[in-house]
Amino acid sequence: MRMARSRTSGENRLGRPIDPILPRNEVSEKARAIQGVEPAISFDDKLRRLVDDGRIGGDEKKILAVLVDAGGAAAHRSWRPRRDQLDTMLDAIESFLHRALIVKDGIAKLEAAVPAKQKRRPGNQN
Repeated sequence: MRMARSRTSGENRLGRPIDPILPRNEVSEKARAIQGVEPAISFDDKLRRLVDDGRIGGDEKKILAVLVDAGGAAAHRSWRPRRDQLDTMLDAIESFLHRALIVKDGIAKLEAAVPAKQKRRPGNQN
């Protein structure tokens, strides 16, 4: 069941204003430095490395590649996504970020909190 969208310009899904603190190019430079991203390699190669490093799976690679292509088409090929297409794009990136940042952190905390399994004694089937 899809929820109706009623975003206003300058707001994210949670209704909080989007207020960038740093200029985009400075944010990009900081992000690349933190993540060790090499600007000289292609985006496909970057995605391939993320898969090879186990940071994303094949499905996520495909989703991210489509999102980047859609962004490039909108920016450079005069493509204007329909509302439903834009909704799909937002759903995809928000889901990815939620899993990659929020769920990943929560799972790490959960893993640390779960007690270790007890070792079974030889001959004990319980």
